[in-house]
Amino acid sequence: MAAKTIEELEAEIEALKARIGRAAAHADDDDPGERGSIPGPRFAQHRQQFRELAAAVDAIKEQIGRTFTEVKAGFDKQSKQQADEYKAALAATDARASVDLGLSDSGVKDPTIRRLIREHYDGLDENGRPESAVKWVEARRTASKKAKEDDKAEAPEPIAWFDAYEAHVASAAKPPPQQDPGRGRRPPPNLDAGAGPKGRDGFTADDVLSMSPDALAKLAGIPVPNNDA
Repeated sequence: MAAKTIEELEAEIEALKARIGRAAAHADDDDPGERGSIPGPRFAQHRQQFRELAAAVDAIKEQIGRTFTEVKAGFDKQSKQQADEYKAALAATDARASVDLGLSDSGVKDPTIRRLIREHYDGLDENGRPESAVKWVEARRTASKKAKEDDKAEAPEPIAWFDAYEAHVASAAKPPPQQDPGRGRRPPPNLDAGAGPKGRDGFTADDVLSMSPDALAKLAGIPVPNNDA
């Protein structure tokens, strides 16, 4: 017999209470009073009613026990399922964080690219893929480098978003090109125009080295001979 619901048990208990009330009122109607006794058939009828009511009470008790057991089993099952789902979610979060940390350490700093790498790796055949997403990135980089150095080596299959990101990172990591020291340097100061300590920002060692002897003499306050005279 299937266990009844809480609502069904409540309805049965209310019905039983009504039956007990009617039986009690019926028994009160047969009060022996001064006679001191009631007819045998009536007495037997009352006893039968109370036996039926007692059986109904026992049946409800049994149903309550069965319902409690079923409710508890359902609660335990649901609690276990929720606990398992929580543990699985926590393990997945820890695994994702570990993968993200490994990818970040390997140079993949962009969170969107890390997510795409995780999703791409998860979609690979488990039997043929590297042991982790980080290993997959390392293997792809090694294969790409080898293909650039050796024409006979096979390059990995293009992945537009990943290849573009790798190219961007490699370009950003290159040192800026060395500039010719002679380019962009200020020309020697024009002393006649008021440049120098009394003008703007003073002289550098390069400025002094590039000055002519006459300019240096003028800077030092030494009279410059007039060779045209």
